[in-house]
Amino acid sequence: MYEKSFRELRVDYIDYYLLHSIGGGGVDGLRARFLDNGVLEFLLREREAGRIRHLGFSYHGDVSAFDFLLDHQDEYHWDFAQIQMNYLDWRHASLNKGGWRRDADAEYLYDKLEKTGVQAVVMEPLRGGALARMRKDLAQRLTALRPNDSLASWAFRWVGSHPNILTTLSGMNEMSHMVDNVRTFSPLDPCTEAENHLLEEIADVMAGFPVIPCTTCAYCMPCPYGVDIPGNFAYYNEAVDQKILPLPDKQSADYMSRKQQFTEGLRKALPDTSKWANQCTDCEECLKKCPQQIRIPNQMSRIVETLRRK
Repeated sequence: MYEKSFRELRVDYIDYYLLHSIGGGGVDGLRARFLDNGVLEFLLREREAGRIRHLGFSYHGDVSAFDFLLDHQDEYHWDFAQIQMNYLDWRHASLNKGGWRRDADAEYLYDKLEKTGVQAVVMEPLRGGALARMRKDLAQRLTALRPNDSLASWAFRWVGSHPNILTTLSGMNEMSHMVDNVRTFSPLDPCTEAENHLLEEIADVMAGFPVIPCTTCAYCMPCPYGVDIPGNFAYYNEAVDQKILPLPDKQSADYMSRKQQFTEGLRKALPDTSKWANQCTDCEECLKKCPQQIRIPNQMSRIVETLRRK
């Protein structure tokens, strides 16, 4: 794979090369994938020879692997590390993941990188877009202060206000997204203390939402049984944002109305019912693929239960 990269890129050195997604399986998984087989040793030699200019890793999952690599900085001399960092995950990552492996908040990851002298590459600055399409009452608190700024720009400004950031990765689907991002960083207007406090308050509120922490990366796909995993999760979270969910008590006057709203909305979002959550067989094939460590079958059962309630 490494040699093929040089042929396809038509270069004789690579600026930034990383070990992808360390953390799955903890230190044992790290050893099996990169250490015991000599892969990391090989890459260190390649950096010494100048064919790799900067060597790093991206992190998801068990924080013990992250700690291990940075605790051996005197041996590895990492140049950068890619972490998930945004103002929601800063102190609520573990709470929001609902995960099945030991995880850490972004504040811990960033602080350890800064203390170790390793620059951070930031992924998921918008938390899969959640910070760009938040609930209306929360969004109004931001637009009241900066009416000409997008919700996304708040998240990017927050990340960019931290000094130990090498670059911030943004998934842009439209030209308007690129224009907005360039405007945000040209030049960057760092968040004030009052703005940081406001974003912290909004994060605290969002952390209490009963949402599924999916960033729609689709690494879990394809499902062997045809379930559209990110599609189901995206609609479920939309229903929470629209206050359709959670459903009220069955004795409530609007219980059936909101249940019907949920079902009709799901049908619009996923017209093909063979892709619905009720097709999940709990095979757990998706678990090892999810960088957010979501217990996907368990979360699917939440959707199924909502559809079945009478």
